[in-house]
Amino acid sequence: MTTAREQLEAEVRALKPDEDEEWPAPFTVADIDDSPLEPLLLGMLEPHHVTLLYGPGAVGKGLTMTYHIVGLLKMGMRPRIYDAEGHPREWRARLEGLGADISMVDYTDRYLLPPHLRGASLHEVAEYLPRLCQERGNDALFVDSVMAAMNSDAEGAKSDPNVAYNTVEALEQNGLTSELAHHTPSTTGVGMRAKPYGSVAWQNAPRLAWSGTVLPTEVENQHRVRWESTKHSLRAYLPALVLPFDFSPNSGRPMRVTPEDEEVSTGEWLLNTLKKAGPHTIAQLVALKLKEDEDSDKERDGERLKDNFRHRLAGLKTKGHVERSRDTPPLWSLKEEA
Repeated sequence: MTTAREQLEAEVRALKPDEDEEWPAPFTVADIDDSPLEPLLLGMLEPHHVTLLYGPGAVGKGLTMTYHIVGLLKMGMRPRIYDAEGHPREWRARLEGLGADISMVDYTDRYLLPPHLRGASLHEVAEYLPRLCQERGNDALFVDSVMAAMNSDAEGAKSDPNVAYNTVEALEQNGLTSELAHHTPSTTGVGMRAKPYGSVAWQNAPRLAWSGTVLPTEVENQHRVRWESTKHSLRAYLPALVLPFDFSPNSGRPMRVTPEDEEVSTGEWLLNTLKKAGPHTIAQLVALKLKEDEDSDKERDGERLKDNFRHRLAGLKTKGHVERSRDTPPLWSLKEEA
């Protein structure tokens, strides 16, 4: 009878290469690339890697991708859209509305794929798309959306984390910059608590992931979406970005977008409020903000604001603008000048 030790020794021997094979060359952590990171494109896109946008339907994923396409065109890049959802007229209307030269944006949908890929799932099509981009001179790819591109294999996205990792690895061939749009289940949370549909690997596999939330607005014909980074490998904290899209009342097309740095606007609001109203707890500050925004969802936006204010106040404290008392819960106030 084989003992446990003999079994272990047999398994170790099986790991050794055959006589005509060689052990891999030595490789240590010191051999790993440590070159400086390139700046994000348009404040949201990871160059030469995959960036994920996710959120519920109508949050503004397509609008945000359109804004990114227009921005990359202005930088001299040539983007390609893979429209798995099959909405070509929407893409044209959005791009023309924001002033894009649409003749410089290449377009592919599932019917423009080679015949053998027209029923294939995203992780299979992902092997082909970077080669197409390289052949046609595209240096950026936008996929709308993951769920539609999965075709009949949607359960694969839900249950098999390898699908996400294989898709990201395939899309990053040849140093391609890619952006994927993905949905969230109806039962998910918002902001940092939201998770993309299916395996959590869809959030973990890309270098960068952003969760979108619709914000209330008093401006007529405007759609505001807030993007919060939920995965930012190798990068320090990334501030949330608010994109207000103004639509033409006549054509219904987006006509402009002016990005807002939420860190600046939120910090200014906190400083002004503490100056006028005196020391407050985070919960009290949240209540004041919700009272100002009458159309906000108290439960949903309250949690988001609490996390946001906690981070902003910590940053303002580091810069010497505010101080925190030792009370429970602590009171925040403007720091008195010495």
